[in-house]
Amino acid sequence: MQEYKKTTVKRSIQKFRDYANDFIKSDMNTFDDRLNVFVHFCVTDEVFSKIDLQLSSNQNVDVLVWYKESVSKMGSMGTAKLSFPVNEIDRLSFLYLIVKALSEKKIRKNDFLIRFFATGSSKMDSYIITFINAIVIPLVRELDYKLEEIESSFSASANENVPASILQIINAGDNFIQQISQGNENTQKASIKIKNVELEKLIAELKNAIMSDITDKNEKLRAIDLANGVEKELSLEEPNKTVISTLLKAIPVIGSIGSIISAILALI
Repeated sequence: MQEYKKTTVKRSIQKFRDYANDFIKSDMNTFDDRLNVFVHFCVTDEVFSKIDLQLSSNQNVDVLVWYKESVSKMGSMGTAKLSFPVNEIDRLSFLYLIVKALSEKKIRKNDFLIRFFATGSSKMDSYIITFINAIVIPLVRELDYKLEEIESSFSASANENVPASILQIINAGDNFIQQISQGNENTQKASIKIKNVELEKLIAELKNAIMSDITDKNEKLRAIDLANGVEKELSLEEPNKTVISTLLKAIPVIGSIGSIISAILALI
């Protein structure tokens, strides 16, 4: 399973906050630069790119379709209606993908600002301020809540490694789960040892149940990968309960698997 140094994750979180703060303070002269720096960081940073992947892969959100439909219904300048998803995760993806589409020029900045944010003024600086208040500040606030959850799961150890699964901020993460769970049903390392005998027994039962109850080969391999990830986490001196819970909840609940997962969660 892929891991990061805790210091690397903390540094990426701090960079996100710094770039976001710069973006929020931008004006007509600095907007393009700070927009592009912010998005470039989100897409290319070793850690934050995992969050970008999740937000960009949300199949419930298509900002280009939304933009086209909204523009087709608008009247005069500044009258296009801003209508965001109510669901928290879809809303977060929606806000992020608007910002990303502006940076990638999939939506033309000036057209977008004039159509949606020309309220009571003809100055571009006013449009930018309104856009930042409506889109950027809520986006940064909601993402920061998720980042605070990640930080709260860190142990006191300064030099620990943390699994990449800690970066899963939404549950629409099949692609993400596949990236962070390595190995297959034949590659479990003999060196992994769980100190709790009951948990060790339950993990063995979980793997047996996966092999017998899941018929689809790809689902079976993926579930074994996840179980291996749980086993490795449980073998650590200070297992991360959030990581274990995330991995277990990604395993299909078929046959006896659900009751075994419940038993594991009750013991951690």
